[in-house]
Amino acid sequence: MGKILVIAVIILVLFFLITRKFSRFQFNTSTQAKSQSENIEITVPTVYVQQLLKKVLFTVGTGFILLLFIVVIASKFKIALILLPVSFYLIGQFFVFNNHLKSLKNTKMTYHRSTNSLTIATANNKKFSLQLNDKNMKVKEVKSVQKNNGLLMGYFEISSAYGTCNLPFIAAANPESSILFDKLKQSSREVETKLFPII
Repeated sequence: MGKILVIAVIILVLFFLITRKFSRFQFNTSTQAKSQSENIEITVPTVYVQQLLKKVLFTVGTGFILLLFIVVIASKFKIALILLPVSFYLIGQFFVFNNHLKSLKNTKMTYHRSTNSLTIATANNKKFSLQLNDKNMKVKEVKSVQKNNGLLMGYFEISSAYGTCNLPFIAAANPESSILFDKLKQSSREVETKLFPII
């Protein structure tokens, strides 16, 4: 019984720390439908971040509940330990989400519809443009092995002679950003599947 209480307290503390951490992320608060503007900033409004976070926390919560179940049952039935990797996989989705959110926050991307190009400005002040029609441009799609609570984690890696940028799938939650994602999904690309698609 003592182990259960300790794990329950740890789960509550982690939940508090996670929600507190993400409350500091402030993105564009606009939730407008697809824009007709020529220049579209690839970002995720805070309201969409909150929606995505709820899905991730549900997945992580399921992982912690499974871990609690394993701790209780494994003391009598060692076979329960076979579920341990599943539990860690579900909990690990938080770290993937956090990684992708930081990547979006640290990189400013603007899609220019008229020229079909993407301008990237990184946190270290490096700025370059990628012409999506360029035949030398390479697109790689790196995605998770499966959806969790309806959310597929992953990213597009777009590279050319000028530079490389990573575009997390979570940016597609913004209807304006989804215009770019539609074009990338229609492009010729290499697809790679990973357990944890960390950028």
